[in-house]
Amino acid sequence: MVRKALPPPNQDKRGDETQLSHFRKYLPQTYRLHSNFQESEPPLPGTYEFVTILQDSAFFDVHGLGQMRPPLELLQTAESLCLALADSDPPKSRTFLIEILSTMGAITQGFGLEGRAPTLERMPRIFKLLDEDSDHLPLDQRTPQQSDLYARAQVDYGWFLSQANQMEEANEMLEKSIEYYRGNGQDLNLALAMIIGLYIPATRQQKERVRNEAHDGLVTITKLNGEKNHITFLMKFTVANAYFTIGDLEKAAGMFREILKDRIEVLGHEDATTLGTQYCSAVCLQNERNLEGAEYVASSIIVGIIGYILSALTQDL
Repeated sequence: MVRKALPPPNQDKRGDETQLSHFRKYLPQTYRLHSNFQESEPPLPGTYEFVTILQDSAFFDVHGLGQMRPPLELLQTAESLCLALADSDPPKSRTFLIEILSTMGAITQGFGLEGRAPTLERMPRIFKLLDEDSDHLPLDQRTPQQSDLYARAQVDYGWFLSQANQMEEANEMLEKSIEYYRGNGQDLNLALAMIIGLYIPATRQQKERVRNEAHDGLVTITKLNGEKNHITFLMKFTVANAYFTIGDLEKAAGMFREILKDRIEVLGHEDATTLGTQYCSAVCLQNERNLEGAEYVASSIIVGIIGYILSALTQDL
C-alpha cells in the first residue's frame, strides 16, 4: 500500500517541489513501517519492493526536506537488504546500491568531520559498482544512463574532496564531469557541477571566476529547478559561502538573508538547514561589524534549536 502511494522521486530535478506535499503525507507511514520491520521478531524477510520504499522516501527526505539522520537509518537498512538479496539478482542489487550509497554520501558529508572519512571511503565502492554495472566498458562506450551516473559520482566525489581540502584531486574530478555535461548539453547538471566546484576557485581567490560562474549557474538552476526548490536553496547557500570566502561580504549577507527567508517559508523556522543559514547570516553580520544585528540573529537561532529539539522529541513519543 505504501509503495503504491509513493511516486518515484524526480531524480533529474532533485527536491521537486511539486512532490513535497505528497511525500510529506506518506513519510510517517514509511518510518512506521521501517520501525516495525526492525523490531519484528522473528525478523521479517526483506524484498526489493521494500528497498524501493526506503530508498525513495530517504531520497525525498534528503533532497526535498533537507533532513539527515532519519533518512540515513532508512538507507542503512536498504543497504543491508540489498547485500542480503544480492545473490538472487546481482544487477538489480548493484543498481540499488549505487543510488543508496550516493544518497548516503550526501547525508554523511553534512556531518562535518564526523562524516567526512566514511563519505570519502564510500566513493571507491560506488565507482567499483558503476564499473561492474557497465561490464568495465570504457566511458565513451557506456549507455547514456551509465555515463550520467558516472558523471554524477564524479561531481559528488569532487565536492567531498574539496570539503576535505584535497583541491587538486577535487578539481580534476569536477573538470571531468563538467566536460561531460557540457558535451552532452545537460545545462542543469553543468550548472550544478560548476557551483558545487566554486569552493576551489574561491579558496584560490579567483574572484571574477567565482562571480561569473556563480551568476550564470544560479540563473540556470533557478530557471530549470524553480525558486522554492531545496536544491536551489543549497546552491544559493554554496554561492553565498563562496562570496564570503572571496571577501564579498555584502553579497554573501544579502544572499544568506534571501535563502533564510525562503527556507523559513518552505521548511519552517526549526528546520536544520534554516538554522544553519541563520548562523551564517550572523557570521556575515559580525564580519561587517554589525554586532547588534549579529546578536539578534544568533539569539533567534537558540529559540529555533529549542523548537527543533522539542519537535524531534514529540515525534519520538
